[in-house]
Amino acid sequence: MSLWRRHEPAQDEQADVAPLSLEQEAEQARELDQQRQWALAHDPGTQYCSSRGCSEETGMACSYVDRRERSCPTAWCPEHRVVAHDAIYCRVHASLIEGTAGGFGELSHPDFENRVPAVVNWVARDLQDDVWGMIERMAVEFREDIVIDPVRFVLFGVERIRTWDRSWKVCSHHGVSLRVAVAVEEAKPNLVLGKVNSKTVISMEPPWHEEHGVGREPDSVAEGERAVMEFHGRLFFGLARAVEEWRVAEHEKRADEEMQHAAALEASYRPFAVGAVPRADPNVPDPQASTVTAPHFLNPEDGPAATSDPALSSGSDALPG
Repeated sequence: MSLWRRHEPAQDEQADVAPLSLEQEAEQARELDQQRQWALAHDPGTQYCSSRGCSEETGMACSYVDRRERSCPTAWCPEHRVVAHDAIYCRVHASLIEGTAGGFGELSHPDFENRVPAVVNWVARDLQDDVWGMIERMAVEFREDIVIDPVRFVLFGVERIRTWDRSWKVCSHHGVSLRVAVAVEEAKPNLVLGKVNSKTVISMEPPWHEEHGVGREPDSVAEGERAVMEFHGRLFFGLARAVEEWRVAEHEKRADEEMQHAAALEASYRPFAVGAVPRADPNVPDPQASTVTAPHFLNPEDGPAATSDPALSSGSDALPG
């Protein structure tokens, strides 16, 4: 038997340990989460990093698994990996995981070689501030609400075109008044569509960016930044111009609707106006008539109601003797 037995606390000593409060449990959970996030971001692996020009052998595999149960074949060192949803991802799939959703709000898992969702998510995040400001002004002006949809997969039109899009909407209790969206079709991954109320108002080729990898990589950082700025400006200008045209037309439309509504109300209340003479209905007796016409069968001169009895013909109440 060991002489160095561990001391077991008595029951009264265990009873003296106070349970953690809700705030202490939450703080403990936050600390554990921070430790886990730090380990995912900094722990070295044993694979070569997939980043171009990086020779580090400290990479860990990307955790992305697509809808066909295929894993992303890349690995990333601590400098080039991205941590999202408690897992390690490459930049493309981290962008996809953070910004996409399926038809019912769950995370979407397209094929790992499909760069279209990443393109849409990058474009949407690049335009977010400007489009949000424009949509907010429209919502305030028309006294309606704002709804933002995540990047999602849709089958567009009668042709059922496979498309990924992100939209900002102005809505009322009647439905959607204004919908601004950026979209990319899977068959045309090199073309970004800017849409207003489902109508394409501008289409552009996106510049290369490390978050989606579509297009030609620029020769220098400065060239890449210029391309991104030019793309951003032209795309937003096309959307803003179409939204302004919608705004002017919508004001005219609502003004006409208000005039028609006011005219209909005036017509419905006109018979009840002060001094108005209502049109007589021949089928409704006039309650203000001074005399009451007797029914034809009480008039001795009309039809079969006439009789030769002098008592009845005179209208007397006496019965014949």
